[in-house]
Amino acid sequence: MTSSTDPLNRIYAEEMRHYPYGYALYQPASTAVIKPGIVGYFDSTGFWSPLADLNDTTALKAAGLTPPKHPLSPAPPQDQTWGPMTSKSVTGHDLKASPSLGPAATGLPLSASVQIKYTSSSSFGAVLVTNPPVTHSAFYFQSIFSSWVSENAGALLSGEHKDDIHANGLVVVTQTYSTDKCALTAWTEGKGEAFLAFDAEVPGVGKADPNFSWHEGNSISGWMGYEGSSPDKMVVFLGGLWFDCRKEGFGTLFRSTMSDETQQDAGSRADSIVVTNRHGETYHLDGKVLGAPLASEAQ
Repeated sequence: MTSSTDPLNRIYAEEMRHYPYGYALYQPASTAVIKPGIVGYFDSTGFWSPLADLNDTTALKAAGLTPPKHPLSPAPPQDQTWGPMTSKSVTGHDLKASPSLGPAATGLPLSASVQIKYTSSSSFGAVLVTNPPVTHSAFYFQSIFSSWVSENAGALLSGEHKDDIHANGLVVVTQTYSTDKCALTAWTEGKGEAFLAFDAEVPGVGKADPNFSWHEGNSISGWMGYEGSSPDKMVVFLGGLWFDCRKEGFGTLFRSTMSDETQQDAGSRADSIVVTNRHGETYHLDGKVLGAPLASEAQ
């Protein structure tokens, strides 16, 4: 379990994991730097730093890393339409059904066909809204990626970013959910509220309309908006492998930015790897699956 003293990005990921899409990004990142086949880490603020691209054999060899032993197998991209997504303690209320608040209180245009007030029953609340379509991109066969980490962990932990990996762990991205535009709000200031309006009915609120647009209203913590720069989109959820990293002789495990609590129900355990780098330092990498793994074969 997370606590109110944890970084907001960790609380957000924990509170959004009731959705079956993997790890939720409090700071959505561009598909230019995070996509299936990318290896990197999240720092303590949730900012993503890429380290290697398993899709680029030439760059891997130039960095002293080996390419995967087997070709990566992409799954067919799938476009989806999502309604507003909320943390598990947040509930939406249709303001049109009981119009007791005016524009000054909500920050919403009266002309909007759907107006929603979101409230939280706990100290934390979050709302994410995405422009359709949300594209699911993925590779099959988890074992290819865990084998690559086993073969290249020594080189990664011998290089200039070994301290970053030790502090933050290592993430291998195997699937993403991305959109060209999104907005989110999250708060920890007690039982807060946020308002959204839509110009058409939306999934989860009313009849799905693939062309809906939204208006961000008032929120106790404000809204953060993100837009991709075409052709790139913004990743809002990811799945893959996460390896926590412990250096032998350092005692208890450093608490990574993607904690055990965040991942305990997100998937099954992956491989545990022990590697000694070229400086004679021994590291233990304990792997877990982020999100629901793809089927072992294409259907």
